[in-house]
Amino acid sequence: MSELLNTQSDLKKSYYSDFIAGVFGGYVSSIKGRCAGVLTGHPFDTVKVRLQAENSKYRGTWHTVTSIVKEEKVMLTIDW
Repeated sequence: MSELLNTQSDLKKSYYSDFIAGVFGGYVSSIKGRCAGVLTGHPFDTVKVRLQAENSKYRGTWHTVTSIVKEEKVMLTIDW
């Protein structure tokens, strides 16, 4: 009888630890996904906004990218 109680309490502990691991695992993976989305999407959005500006000095997509790299130094476009 005591063996049965021990296995039931072990199962409860396992369920709780699995639940907690799942919650934190999902939270961490969602943070990673959001960071990846921002890091890949931000440069494209910057180019799009620069091209859509009313008095844009840029002639096209490639000209915009090369001008940003030359004039602003790419790493400085990230606001820390």
